[in-house]
Amino acid sequence: MKYVIGLDIGGTKIHSIVAEWDKDFLRTRRLPKVVKSNRVDLQNKKDGDKFFKEITTEIHSLIEEFGEKNVERIGVGIAGPLSRDKVSLPSPNLPLKNFPTLKKLEENFNFPIFVDNDANCFAWAEHLFGAAAAASSTVGVTLGTGVGGGIVLDRDGEAFLWDGYHGGAAEIGHMILDGERSFEDLCSSRSQYLWKGRDPMAIEREARAGNKEYQDVYKKFGFWLGVGIANTINVINPEIVIVGGSISKAWDLFKEEMNKSAKKYIISIQAKETKIVSAKLGDDAGALGAAYLI
Repeated sequence: MKYVIGLDIGGTKIHSIVAEWDKDFLRTRRLPKVVKSNRVDLQNKKDGDKFFKEITTEIHSLIEEFGEKNVERIGVGIAGPLSRDKVSLPSPNLPLKNFPTLKKLEENFNFPIFVDNDANCFAWAEHLFGAAAAASSTVGVTLGTGVGGGIVLDRDGEAFLWDGYHGGAAEIGHMILDGERSFEDLCSSRSQYLWKGRDPMAIEREARAGNKEYQDVYKKFGFWLGVGIANTINVINPEIVIVGGSISKAWDLFKEEMNKSAKKYIISIQAKETKIVSAKLGDDAGALGAAYLI
């Protein structure tokens, strides 16, 4: 049995998977079996070299566990903008600044290696194997330490990620939504406007327990999420929008307000019917998309 290794690297963690390899995945679109899923909290959030060492350490441990001869390829999804040659450009969420991520990985590992933005990997996985498997065009939105975006287009079964001219497309988190604050300022786990220094997960628990103040916080979140998605739909006009990431687990708390504000601000009458749905693949989506990059 051959395996693929996939890593989803965000601002606070590395989520890694080992999955069975299906060389015909573009044709079959079958969800690969994940045989190992692991999460490691990042320790070096300011030192780029030490940060990269944590990535290579995780990959080495997986290769050792499953055997070098059994590994087919390695894919890495990493937060922040990338150039066409997969150099990590300065990002508010990672300590890598003009860091040649792909080149450095190729120097460390003798395998085919693929690198892309983490939200692109999420969108790719959901398009191939998840909630957007039958779509002609997909936008993925990830809600976590930041707000990420990915665009997948599919023409006659030929699916591809739209990276843009310079390689940095779909950075929707940095759209300005209210004249001053960005999508990320309003809808990520770092949003001071919403959470005011509190843990979004703790607010979610209190909201589910009936706390009206915290229910209202998630309604505000839903409003701004809908505004951000409406802007994205107005520009890209995809068939479907998939929402994932850690904060999306509060889906039922913000879905109604999200849909209401999205429909209000989408311009096209037809586009107002764009499906906006919760991700299907769970926490493994980004790493799985990275493992199956082309």
